[in-house]
Amino acid sequence: ALQAGGFDIALADFRLPSWTGIDAFLAMRVRGYDMPFILVTGTMGEEKAVDAMRLGIADYVLKQNLTRLPMVVRRALDEKRQRDETKRAEERARAAEREVRESEERFRQLAENVDDVIFVMDAQFRATHYVNPAYERVFGRTQRTVYKNPESFIEAVHEDDRPTLYDNIGQAQQGKNPGPLEFRIVRPDGSVRWVSGHAVPIRDASGAVYRLSGIARDVTNSREAQDALRESLQRYEKLSEATFDGICVTLDGVIREANAGFVRMFGYDRADEVVGRLVSDFVAPESLEAVADRMRSQTEGRTEFCGIRKDGSQIMGEA
Repeated sequence: ALQAGGFDIALADFRLPSWTGIDAFLAMRVRGYDMPFILVTGTMGEEKAVDAMRLGIADYVLKQNLTRLPMVVRRALDEKRQRDETKRAEERARAAEREVRESEERFRQLAENVDDVIFVMDAQFRATHYVNPAYERVFGRTQRTVYKNPESFIEAVHEDDRPTLYDNIGQAQQGKNPGPLEFRIVRPDGSVRWVSGHAVPIRDASGAVYRLSGIARDVTNSREAQDALRESLQRYEKLSEATFDGICVTLDGVIREANAGFVRMFGYDRADEVVGRLVSDFVAPESLEAVADRMRSQTEGRTEFCGIRKDGSQIMGEA
């Protein structure tokens, strides 16, 4: 009957042919059934009843007081339902804990194998909750130092850049997203690195900012490349402005840029007088075809042409 399933509760007499209700209860438990079990007896004493309850029997009812049976059954079923709900809740909690642990493990594996510094700090920098190994590679300091002294994260910043960083952190502490900020850090060996940091606020259940989380990326190489490019452009601009040669940049036959030499060569006073005009405006009719062929072919070499100045006079040039 038990193997057929579908039962919510079991009731048994204490004395059964060739065995007892206790034997039946134990046999049921051995087979994995955990439904409530109620003994109905007229001979079991109080001591045996207590022992039966210790074994896990839900309750017992004396035959001379069977009016209690409906109440006992309802109570046993209610307790079973509550136990089942508690069990399901515990299983959900364990499943949630497993998911959290797995998520934390995935985060740890990711965070410990990236080049960017990932950090989680107390909002007031009183405690470091997490910093990944990249901190040692970028800041040149051990993780232990920033766990021991969270403010060492800021102390590593170049003193000229600290005011801007403090302002950026202050915005995050107020619950704002200040965006990324580039600043310099000074490593223990005295070398200076450029870092792009971005901190965001983390709020508690009440909405108050209690932590700051973010990343810090070493951008020294790209910063140096940008500086080198800027210096190169500045040198080019100085050189192009200092030369007596006329230099212009064109696109689809239209002048986009022109140096002072080009402006003077054609008798103008300002670059905006020539920028935006067609190249053909500065070429005499007899040279238009040669200049047009040169621009279409985009070949290297020199081409002589006759140019037209602002006052209408002509000059001979070489391009």
